[in-house]
Amino acid sequence: MKKLFIICNLFLMGVLTVSCEKEAFDPTNNSDFNKESISIDKMELIKTLIENNEVSKNHNVSINSTELCGTSWHTTHNFQNSFSNSDYWDYYHFNGTAGDVISIVVTRITSTMDPGFSLFFGTSTGTEGVTIYDGGENMTFLEWRDDEIPMDCFGDPFLENYVLPSTGTYTVAVMDVQSCGYPLFDYEIRTWGINCDIQGTIEIDGCDTGVTNAVTNTGSTMQHMINLLEAGTYRNHGQFVRAVSKLLNTWSSEGLLTPGDKGKIMRCAGLSSIGKNKRI
Repeated sequence: MKKLFIICNLFLMGVLTVSCEKEAFDPTNNSDFNKESISIDKMELIKTLIENNEVSKNHNVSINSTELCGTSWHTTHNFQNSFSNSDYWDYYHFNGTAGDVISIVVTRITSTMDPGFSLFFGTSTGTEGVTIYDGGENMTFLEWRDDEIPMDCFGDPFLENYVLPSTGTYTVAVMDVQSCGYPLFDYEIRTWGINCDIQGTIEIDGCDTGVTNAVTNTGSTMQHMINLLEAGTYRNHGQFVRAVSKLLNTWSSEGLLTPGDKGKIMRCAGLSSIGKNKRI
């Protein structure tokens, strides 16, 4: 019944033909893939999808990736059985050096979630061509993990003591594979061997705020989240300043900023040129 439910779900979401220009990758034949830890139904479903070049159609939505910092944090996944559609995944990134040894585990907090994740080398601004075993044009698939840690509803994914093959930025995509209930799904990510390069103080458009860059409760650094705002498109300068103010209010409520720190950051936001002379 569970297998039939997922297949019906996949057809409802649509199908995407994988480009024949890329060599097909079958995770069921991967020597690193833990065949004993995953259910027969799941294995058969995944293998069928790969053999038929069928995965759910994605629509190239923009990827808003969160920086992996610290060792653990909580977050929420909003979609059920999302493994077949990369539009609905949660994306994270981190910088690594070839030879670094890392471990990543995604632990469900909502007992009915069935989390899994893919690891890619590189980053992407959109989901076009991205599947559990294919990074599209801009990312290289490395690993997929699911059910390594047994739970009542299948299991949780665990990538243990993985040696990074290259120096650069990596992307982790978290999804729900075959849940035993309905969202919202809360989960926790824990990492080992991943360290953020936290530099100096926060800057906005070249203006040094003098406020120390720190890791936020989302797992990203303050500078990274400011950079995301700077990269946005605004009707005017005031809209950008209000976006910064909203972000700072969140940090203040979490005890991460003093009123003085907020004032220094807002000063640089006000002096910036972001949003000026632009119309959308």
